[in-house]
Amino acid sequence: MRGRRAGVLIQSCEAFFLGKTQVSSCTGAMSLPRGQLTFAEGGPETDSTTSVYAITGGTGAYQTARGTITFVFQKSGQLTVRIARR
Repeated sequence: MRGRRAGVLIQSCEAFFLGKTQVSSCTGAMSLPRGQLTFAEGGPETDSTTSVYAITGGTGAYQTARGTITFVFQKSGQLTVRIARR
């Protein structure tokens, strides 16, 4: 679905400090036409425009999904999502 809306993304993050290092923990879900995917990520904060999340579960066509979801934040404000299934 290059360049088109594929579904709805909901995400929640918490940020905290371990010493002088800022760390975040994020979870979320994507609702797609054929089901839902859930994902999680955690670790030190970086200035990167790319974040990689582990797929933690799914429903419908994604019930047995495993792999990663990569979010790429564009300068235009658009979010590109890439799903790599294993």
